[in-house]
Amino acid sequence: MASTPELLAHPSLSALRHSSPSLSLPVLVPTQKFLTQLLDHPAMLAAPPLSDTVSVFLSSSEAFSHANLGCSIADSVARVRPVVEDALRAGLRVRGYVSVVLGCPFEGRVPFGQVERVARELIGMGCYEVSLGDTIGVGTPDGWEALVERLRGTVGVERMAVSGRIDWM
Repeated sequence: MASTPELLAHPSLSALRHSSPSLSLPVLVPTQKFLTQLLDHPAMLAAPPLSDTVSVFLSSSEAFSHANLGCSIADSVARVRPVVEDALRAGLRVRGYVSVVLGCPFEGRVPFGQVERVARELIGMGCYEVSLGDTIGVGTPDGWEALVERLRGTVGVERMAVSGRIDWM
């Protein structure tokens, strides 16, 4: 994966920015280092800045968190929290992503309570929205309906986005 400065300096991004000056691109910032690189980049110091939104992500499965991030969900939350706080202090919006919400390649079905806890953590940190990801493509209409119903009362449908397989639609 390219570093934040490499990505922001890419000629195609500059051309896109030139053709659409008001364009704002959400940027994935998985760590404090990435956020610092983003905030210090000339594209962010320009008027208007390249982005007004950053994205952070957590897993809803312990096994996937260990495999993908090298730490537990609790440790991942602890790593993400200062990134969100600093991004908000810098005037950026933050969107949270939750992976493997309907199934994990290591654990199988992920209990909705785990997804709900992770989503509430992100909302509690100040994320304006939480995107629920069917990362491995095992979702079904019934599974999505049940998950959204479960989160309706605690997260709210107006603060949810979903992504995953759509071949069943």
